[in-house]
This record gives sequence, structure tokens and C-alpha cells, in this order.
Amino acid sequence: DMCGTCNARAEEDTWCHSESKCGGCGGTWCKAQCVYSSEDPLDVCGTAYATAIEAPGHFCSRSGRNCESCQGTWCGVSSDSKATLETNLPPLEIPDEPAEQLILVADAASDAVASQANSSHEGEGGFCCYSGMGTGDMCGTCNARAEEDTWCHSESKCGGCGGTWCKAQCVYSSEDPLDVCGTAYATAIEAPGHFCSRSGRNCESCQGTWCGVSSDSKATLETNLPPLEIPDEPAEQLILVADAASDAVASQANSSHEGEGGFCCYSGMGTGDMCGTCN
Repeated sequence: DMCGTCNARAEEDTWCHSESKCGGCGGTWCKAQCVYSSEDPLDVCGTAYATAIEAPGHFCSRSGRNCESCQGTWCGVSSDSKATLETNLPPLEIPDEPAEQLILVADAASDAVASQANSSHEGEGGFCCYSGMGTGDMCGTCNARAEEDTWCHSESKCGGCGGTWCKAQCVYSSEDPLDVCGTAYATAIEAPGHFCSRSGRNCESCQGTWCGVSSDSKATLETNLPPLEIPDEPAEQLILVADAASDAVASQANSSHEGEGGFCCYSGMGTGDMCGTCN
């Protein structure tokens, strides 16, 4: 498993550090992941907590350099990894009637889209703000917050402390270093639910800036469902709904792998898992 035991890698920004060129350099291209925490500090990659592995496509998981800047460990994915893509689609018992089949497919795909949309907001971070800069946008200009781990640092208790609960996001990079929150690059904002976006402390440990979400933010949840022109015939309506929901699930599943990082490994520790033990 070369990737899980790799002990010689091509340097980033070199010719061989490319999935298309690695083989020609005598190497094996390995997928990699950014790990923030593990059960055993001496074996971070082998004992990584599932909840402390950055999702593909985000800033910290795009390269080893990015991962290190987020204070993570860049780990090769072992060939015997049991990580799989979960689409949240329940198993279906397919009936004989085509109309009933369409109904089941439409319901299952719709439930999957709703489940993925809702899960994207689990573990959202925030803070309790006492005052802003007087512009009418307290969260975007907050200058007095409750400390984390205090009574008032809770969405349910913040109001009773005279504060306003603000949603927050972890920003890694921006156009203007003096106004990180106001000029954040959209691709450098951590997604809700991941380690770095669960609290200000986590964000800082990832070398990010914990930014209140401005009240005039135009960020919206996109489900990737295209607008539908509903026909009159019920059968045609079912076909359209099934197709649209199925496309949405496929789109979300595929997008989760965009921007995956990796490295070109030359040798591992001889255990058959090169990427997981690459050195």
C-alpha cells in the first residue's frame, strides 16, 4: 500500500507533482487528506478521527502546503481505506408498476437532497455579539463578543445576556489583509460543519479569521435543482421531478470531490500501502 506508507514524495510546485505526470516520473499518484486531530499523536494519519478530516475541495485539503498552514497533517489515503461516498439514498424495493417506481425514485431522491441540504448546516459556528460599529449591521461589524465557553456563548442564552447571536464563518484568505472578513474570497471560506468552522478557537487553530456573517450577505443555500416547467400530465410531472432530483443528488455527490489534493509518491514503508506510509 504505497500511498498509506509513502516515504518519498515529489515536492509541490515541481514537474512531477501532477496526477498526469507522476507515473512518467516513476511515481504513484496518491490521494491525500488533511487531518486535524487523531487518537495517537505519533500516528496521526493512521488514527485520524473521522470528524477531524477536512472534506475534499476546501482550502485546507487542496494541497499539503494549505493543510500545513491550517495546522493539519497531510496524509496519504491508504489503499485499504474504508471511506466511501455516501449519497444518503435509502435502499429501494422496486415495485412492478412503472408509475409506482417513478414515485419511489422521486421521493427517495427528494429526501436525499433535503438530507444533504440540512446536513450542510449541522455544526454551524457563531458568537454572541454585544455591540457593533453603529452601521445597523451588528454581526458584520461586531466589536464586543462573549468569550467562548462562557454562559452567554450560546444561541439560546445570548439574548438573555443582552446580546445578538451571530452566525460566523472561518475565512482563510482575502483580497485585503486589513479587511479579511469584508473581502474574503468565496473559495477560502470554510464550509459549515467542518472542524475549522465549528468555533472561533478551531478557526484560529487552522490559521483562519473568525468572521461574523453580515446581515446583507447574499450567501444562500444552493440545492442545484434546476427550475422546472411543470406539464399538465401527472406522469410527465413525475418524470421531470425524478430526473431533476436525481441530477441534483449526482451533482452534489460529484462536487464533493472537486479540488481533491494529492501527491506523487516514490516509495513507502514496504507494507504494500505506499500512499498511507509515504515518506
